Amino acid sequence: ARLQTSRDVAQADYAMRSQDLDECKARFDLEEQAHSVCTWNCSVQRAAPFYEKRRMHEAKIEAQLAVLRSLEERLDQARQTVAVVRGPGAASTLSSERSLVDFGEMTLQSFEIAGGAPTE
Repeated sequence: ARLQTSRDVAQADYAMRSQDLDECKARFDLEEQAHSVCTWNCSVQRAAPFYEKRRMHEAKIEAQLAVLRSLEERLDQARQTVAVVRGPGAASTLSSERSLVDFGEMTLQSFEIAGGAPTE
């Protein structure tokens, strides 16, 4: 009974979102049709290259962040391996070394600029 209720809720949500998607597609098609015959002087046509470059730039940044996250995970795994190899008695020295490393270590958050996030 609980699974059927969950399924019914999911189906209702799907139907609502499907309807929203169809409405958005229709509005997009109307806007696209309105600007299909525009000349170079149209603000939409003039702004299109900017937004395309911005989209490509954001995709590059996301790819670079994924690589950074992957490298951070590998670094953490390597640190854990070092802790295991050093043995149980070396855990306290590793944590003190780790605090010294963390102080000057670069992280994803250290690259953030206050107010630099895109607003949408």
